[in-house]
Amino acid sequence: MKLETNNTKLRVRSFLYWGIVIALAIGIAVDIFLIKKSVTVRITAGKYNEINEVLQLIQTYYFDDVSTQELKDEAIRGMLQNLDPHSSYMTREEAEQARSVMMGGFEGVGIQFNILNDTLLVIAVTAGGPSEKVGVMAGDRIINVDGETIAGVNSSNTDIIKKLRGKKGTKVHIEILRQGHEKLVSFDIIRDKIAVHSVNIAYEIAHQTGYIHIDNFTLTTKDEFHDALKTLIDKGMTKLILDLRGNSGGHLDAAIAVCNQLLPKDKLIVYTYGKSVGKQKYFSNSSGLFNRKVRNW
Repeated sequence: MKLETNNTKLRVRSFLYWGIVIALAIGIAVDIFLIKKSVTVRITAGKYNEINEVLQLIQTYYFDDVSTQELKDEAIRGMLQNLDPHSSYMTREEAEQARSVMMGGFEGVGIQFNILNDTLLVIAVTAGGPSEKVGVMAGDRIINVDGETIAGVNSSNTDIIKKLRGKKGTKVHIEILRQGHEKLVSFDIIRDKIAVHSVNIAYEIAHQTGYIHIDNFTLTTKDEFHDALKTLIDKGMTKLILDLRGNSGGHLDAAIAVCNQLLPKDKLIVYTYGKSVGKQKYFSNSSGLFNRKVRNW
């Protein structure tokens, strides 16, 4: 490392023997030797929390300021990335965002978006939501939010969501680029409660044949699916097409409840397994509306 000040130049060489790189091997140590003033820092696995000790070393000897929380987040992601494709880690903010969707709604402006070429592109607006009410349309590109430019600055999804979501009744000012307009178009949007429906399509696709699409499994899925089934059964449905394409997953209990509407009694729906807790099986109980009204199981 090379440190420079206005009056003098100080060269410090660091030899960092990373025998662990957060590996949990007993007896491995990290030695740091600093020329000019010799300092030795030793970490011995089994006696200390290696991750916290490495973080302390970085805070003490690294040449620049770093976010301890970000380093912890990346360390945890590193632990999980080689397990399997389904094990992942969420930060507190990411978990809160996911939880709001799983609860069946959140407070915000009511748009779906993608980041395309460093610009937020509105994919869809929630029917009856705050953005639709003021005139925001699919295809609009949001350039500024509350006077801050978000286009061309490599904003992440999390950063943008933080700017657009907020408490019901609060205002957010956006400026958009719309095809056919030379200048930016401005909107003041009053945030509101945005309902998230997991059953977004349900209709009679053919005679006595129903079609239901489930977008994800939330705390409201069971009731939404039940209501959609009842409506179709009342119309004479005897066959059902259940579409799960694009389903992003969600609550296990909600998925089990959907299966329980369709399967006969005592059929294995799913099981979970943990090395220390063993296998837990979930069976159908034939209490579902489709079973009672259509199949008579």
